[in-house]
Amino acid sequence: MKPFLQSLLGPSVNYVKNIFHSNPYTLRIVENLSWIFVDKAMRVVIGLFIGAWMARYLGPDQLGQLNYSLSFIALLTTFATLGLNSIVVRSLIVNPESANSTIGSAFFLQIIGSLFAWGIAIAAAYLIRPNDQTSLLFITVLGICFIFKPSETIKYWFESCLQSKYSVIAEGGAFLVSTILKCLLILISAPLIFFVSVVVLEAAISAVALIYFYSATTAHPKAWHYERETARELIKNCWPIILSGICVALNMHVDKIILMEYATLKDLGAYSVASGLVAALYFLPVAFGGSIAPRLTEIYIKNQSLYTNYARRAYIFFSLGSAIIALAICLLSNSIIKLLYGEAYLIAGKVLSIMIWGIVFVSLVSLRGRLLVIESNQKALLILVLGGTITNILLALFLIPNYGLLGAAYSFSISWGLNAFIFPLFLHSTKHHGFMAIGIKKNYDQK
Repeated sequence: MKPFLQSLLGPSVNYVKNIFHSNPYTLRIVENLSWIFVDKAMRVVIGLFIGAWMARYLGPDQLGQLNYSLSFIALLTTFATLGLNSIVVRSLIVNPESANSTIGSAFFLQIIGSLFAWGIAIAAAYLIRPNDQTSLLFITVLGICFIFKPSETIKYWFESCLQSKYSVIAEGGAFLVSTILKCLLILISAPLIFFVSVVVLEAAISAVALIYFYSATTAHPKAWHYERETARELIKNCWPIILSGICVALNMHVDKIILMEYATLKDLGAYSVASGLVAALYFLPVAFGGSIAPRLTEIYIKNQSLYTNYARRAYIFFSLGSAIIALAICLLSNSIIKLLYGEAYLIAGKVLSIMIWGIVFVSLVSLRGRLLVIESNQKALLILVLGGTITNILLALFLIPNYGLLGAAYSFSISWGLNAFIFPLFLHSTKHHGFMAIGIKKNYDQK
């Protein structure tokens, strides 16, 4: 067996070693990605168990109240960050000599965006539910997190320098502190407002840690400065990303907002448990898509016919892999919920058995997004995201009033299914993706 493994893996291992020896930059990329992956894995694993413990302690009603407020804030986060991440990173790579003006301008814009988002959150919470003083209080307190969002411009700098380990240490440390505090709050039977405050404290610790690492490794933030032309260029380039970010946020959270209007807090708590488990799996297609994107980009440039074959194989891999995971979780959904969350959340088992199939569609849509960027077809990407969002909202408005939290689960899975298989067929430039997602082996002109 050992000689067989050596003959099988030996060439690949030697190839990887040669890459690292001949190009140290590749090693930096792998090291950077490793830090990011470890951070995501840690958050998923720890978050799963702490989330389950919190759910048992708070009960469906209080958990529903908390998740409604968190979803409200999440919907407006794009206005606080302005979708500047990739744009600022690209600018820092292309014009490193203008780093201080780029970071300073982005920081100023995000301060304005954060204050705007906080104000909108409070106003919208009051207008939507004027008699719900608890939600208004929680949303107002959670909105303080927006004030710390501009510190994420430091993350963009570390990302551009392939030094994401500092961001991971800062945010991971804050996450661990908040996790310990949540455990202590459960042990002392603290009220819900304390858990809300811990979310804000985590954001504050993360911001302070980012500033510390930036000052220790690079320069003091006092060196940043605002430039009108730089800010104007950033705003000019970020609006499509803002729109896309709003659509993604709506897709992920609008169901909870609508559910709050037509169901009980207990139902919302059960739904949040199921949707949280599904969301914990999102990092899988993102991680796999990121790992194959560079290779597919090279193939696309050299040989588009070969690229189509590889893309078709990727669709098969993503669909089969996610379907196997979905089937296993669907069959065990009730047992999973009972084991992690207890008898009070048993209704979430049915919700999970429906929503988990959405991970198949989310995986395919995630892959398609990577491929459309490779094909320089961002316009179609935005149209498809917009179409998926509108469909999700319309289905939620129709199904939730009639079927409650099961309607929310169906609207989630159906809308993502339509986005994965049907919508691409309506655009000439994305028909080939629709065929590949369905599994039809058809050559189609991409131009």
